[in-house]
Amino acid sequence: MCQHYPAALEDLTAVEECLIAKSHPVGTILKLRPGRRSSSVSYNALRGHMIVIPQDPGPLLQILPSPELRLDTLIKVFWLGKRTPVDADLRPFLQVRKDKVLAALQYLVGHNHLYRDLTINHDLMDGRNADFIPP
Repeated sequence: MCQHYPAALEDLTAVEECLIAKSHPVGTILKLRPGRRSSSVSYNALRGHMIVIPQDPGPLLQILPSPELRLDTLIKVFWLGKRTPVDADLRPFLQVRKDKVLAALQYLVGHNHLYRDLTINHDLMDGRNADFIPP
């Protein structure tokens, strides 16, 4: 168990974690309910087929956030409310806080040998609002 978890890496949303990760799973499913609650214990209620595909991750990413990262292919959201969700419903789970992502990357470059040669993509982040939900 990790005895010291750095503040720069605490409380990241699933989307922010994707932006700082050097490799990614095939996908992530988020099942959300109104009231800012996730339903992690209710995944057995998902219906349909799930297929696990072996993949060759290739070389780890050396520029983060990657300009080629398509969050809509990595993260799928299922909303369980009776109404269409608004940004306030999604923000606790899907928001990207630009300063939080940059602080996490700077911490990893300085403290994790796997990130030492990483280039932080400031140009990509400069083109975003300080706080946003990806499309």
